Amino acid sequence: MVSPKLSHIRKFSTVLAIIFMVTASPSYSSDLGSTIDQWLDPALQSKKALALEVLADLRKESKTRTPPRTANEDFGYTFMPGSKFDYICLSFIAGKAATSDHRIRVIDCGCGLGSMATLAVLAGGKVDAVDFRETVAMANKTIYTNTKKVIGYEAKDHKNYYRAFPCSLVSETEPEWTKTKHLHGYCRDVLHFFTEKDMRIFTKRIYDNIEFDGAFMVQADTPFFNALAWSYYQIREGKTLCPGLGIYSKKKGSKGLDLTGPPLPYDEACGLRPGIIYDGTYTSTGEVIDLDDYYHNVKNQFTVKGLSYIFAQVGFKTIHAFYMDDEGRMLDENQQPAIGKPSKACVLLYKPVK
Repeated sequence: MVSPKLSHIRKFSTVLAIIFMVTASPSYSSDLGSTIDQWLDPALQSKKALALEVLADLRKESKTRTPPRTANEDFGYTFMPGSKFDYICLSFIAGKAATSDHRIRVIDCGCGLGSMATLAVLAGGKVDAVDFRETVAMANKTIYTNTKKVIGYEAKDHKNYYRAFPCSLVSETEPEWTKTKHLHGYCRDVLHFFTEKDMRIFTKRIYDNIEFDGAFMVQADTPFFNALAWSYYQIREGKTLCPGLGIYSKKKGSKGLDLTGPPLPYDEACGLRPGIIYDGTYTSTGEVIDLDDYYHNVKNQFTVKGLSYIFAQVGFKTIHAFYMDDEGRMLDENQQPAIGKPSKACVLLYKPVK
């Protein structure tokens, strides 16, 4: 008879083996099409051609479709399906599915348009997709249409593959999705919306929801977009849940964002809600000039050290941390993103057995 302790070690070894496999591949390889054998559900290997069609359609749609911008929310910059983050998530799900006789329960925190949730189902996941009501309605259509195309199931059976939950991730009351435990989960480009109170609710909620020996992945915007922001974050990273809110002014129709000054410590900017777009241009003195063709938005930004710190507060262990460049490629260990370009901080977290 295997002792409980030895059983946990074996489970953890399986997790580590999968993680090593998916992180050891070339850092610049983010083409999900060329790596489909590594992330597609083993039970769907005969339907690779259909899965590739779905992937191509999702990438095409991501260029033209954007979530509904309710309440002037800024949805940030998100890669098309196929980044290194996506590859690791999907390969992890497929790896666990290959050793299981059932689909792996996965939570998609902030599913957006549903592209990642769709691929997670195709990787062998039983996915719970969570987002605001307006957004999740679009995601539901995307997930259903594309997964049914490959798997071929009746509409009444969709809950065997995914569920869509229109709710907030940080509501005061426990949302419906928390009643089910998940082995794996991920959160892409959501944390820039959170206040410190939101962050505490979310991290504790997701830690309680992920099974022991389970994994959770997080992707978030970095301060490398601006040299002034990065200089500030070097001092604050890994010390507070929200190191500082960057306030960016933008002229409507332009591609660039201008940081108006050093990020504000959260306690000095509590009147500004992260992730929200405000009219007018924000100045370095804290004044807002009312210009019709300008707006400013407020962003939380994170380093890998900062993300690890935040989730360590509730008990997660970071087992892999990396940056991605503006094309979704993993940078080499200890390499920082280029200053002045969009980039992502990513951490792979593990919930150890107590």
